[in-house]
Amino acid sequence: MALTDGELVAKVLAGDSEAFAVLFHKYARTVHAVALARTTRRPAAAELTRRAFEQVYADLESLPDGVRFSQFLLSKTADIATGYVRDHGRSLQMLRVGSREARRSGTALDFRTVMKDLPSEEGALVCLEVLARLPPTYEVPFLLRHLEGMGYADIAEVTGQTLAEVRTALDSGRRLFEREFKHALELAG
Repeated sequence: MALTDGELVAKVLAGDSEAFAVLFHKYARTVHAVALARTTRRPAAAELTRRAFEQVYADLESLPDGVRFSQFLLSKTADIATGYVRDHGRSLQMLRVGSREARRSGTALDFRTVMKDLPSEEGALVCLEVLARLPPTYEVPFLLRHLEGMGYADIAEVTGQTLAEVRTALDSGRRLFEREFKHALELAG
């Protein structure tokens, strides 16, 4: 029988480092996806993932009552990523280039048109930058589904949501993503 996050946290606090390894394996993809969405750089996301888990491990005793481990971890990840972005910045350069190319060719400024001419890695950066504008309740499920390839049940387990909430978040997140993408295109032009 699998232990709950609360039981694993209690074991970690009692000195069981293997219990933290279980938490790491459960949440590493989630933390990496959020870090990548914030930084848009793979090496930075890997570094932020490592730092987030280190900080959570060090601060585990201060986990407030009633706060789930996943919430605590994602909050720390967001704080660390915010500091990274503040210190290193982000760039909408790829979005500007795609927008300019779409306007030059006289095509509509929509997702498929702009992304069509961008190399896949640059297109991924554009998507990550737009994704970072989504509220966390939509962003995390969206990232886990479309960046990490996780199924609905896995997303529900990691986020603590029901399957219905995951479906709603993904559908609403998609619509909001499309609206934010169009808005970003207008600003980039």
